[in-house]
Amino acid sequence: FGTTDSPQKSLKKGIELAEKTISLDASNSVAYCQLCLLYIRLKEYDKAVELARTCAPLGPSNFEANRMAAQVLARAGKVEEALPLLDNALRLNPIPRYTFLIAAASIYHQARNYEKAFQIYNMAARLEPKNTGGYVGIAASSSLMGKTEEARAAIADGAPDTAKERA
Repeated sequence: FGTTDSPQKSLKKGIELAEKTISLDASNSVAYCQLCLLYIRLKEYDKAVELARTCAPLGPSNFEANRMAAQVLARAGKVEEALPLLDNALRLNPIPRYTFLIAAASIYHQARNYEKAFQIYNMAARLEPKNTGGYVGIAASSSLMGKTEEARAAIADGAPDTAKERA
């Protein structure tokens, strides 16, 4: 949001610009998403949650609006409210970025839906097989579902590649 010596000034300028965008077009879900992020950076979580509840309905077919709203709600402890938005985001973008998959699986873990977390961690491991995050998630999900052998296999699958790369 411009060059400044103060991150706080930059965040406040960003809020000003996002609010101006919303004043020009109150249906702009992207502006609401940006405003959510800015309020999270300022640790104003109540405002971020309120905006998250606004941005997803404005962009029901917008992956970013659903993703952002779900992640904000989950951070605020409103995990059950976040799950339908995550499902919609995955439907809208069936091959999303690795980082989103890891975040989504983590939210399903918070909701104790280990089967869904397991499925999403598998997607992440297939998308980036050299990244250990997916395998660790598969192992954690498997273990929490009582599938100890699958957990051990996931760690074995992910460990050799990373050990070779670090050597």
